[in-house]
Amino acid sequence: MQPLILNIPFNNITSEGLMEALDAVILQNAKSQVCFVPVNSILAARKDPEVLNVYRNSDFVICDGVPVKWASRFLGTPIVERITGLDFMPDYVKHCADKGFSLFFLGAAPGVAEALAKKYTTLYPHIQIKGTYSPPFEKHFSAEQNDVMRTLINDAAPDVLMVSLTAPKQDLWIRHMLPSLQVKVAMGVGAASREP
Repeated sequence: MQPLILNIPFNNITSEGLMEALDAVILQNAKSQVCFVPVNSILAARKDPEVLNVYRNSDFVICDGVPVKWASRFLGTPIVERITGLDFMPDYVKHCADKGFSLFFLGAAPGVAEALAKKYTTLYPHIQIKGTYSPPFEKHFSAEQNDVMRTLINDAAPDVLMVSLTAPKQDLWIRHMLPSLQVKVAMGVGAASREP
């Protein structure tokens, strides 16, 4: 039975299981959104129907919070593993490097995405990082800024797009933009990309 917490359905999956599922998405040339959902995002979803809609309709909604895991157990549908974006990102980057899947890093403070790309290229010389971009800090991106990001991403056409804009902003952005992006997996990694 799928855990349902305040009307948000969570995937009951391990880190390894999530990687395998994302492998299938990429190999089938499909398209999926991954949301790592902490408590603050659940609270945001209670106040904002648009946020709730994102989490109710994303392909992978992952428990990113100890209280969320506790709640699932209390409700009788215990989630097997808490998976934070912070923990998942470095492991998944290595996995992508080993599998030959390409990546694009979007977001975080200026210079952070580039530093991450440099770090991972040093660690995994065979990695395919197709691009990086740090947009200006804005509560809502303009149509023009979205066009800039869309063009950069689509010109690169990575298998995996990692977005660091904080939750739930990053999840809303991915939901809005994903239909027009040439990517297979788009995930909001939050603070995971802030520390190179």
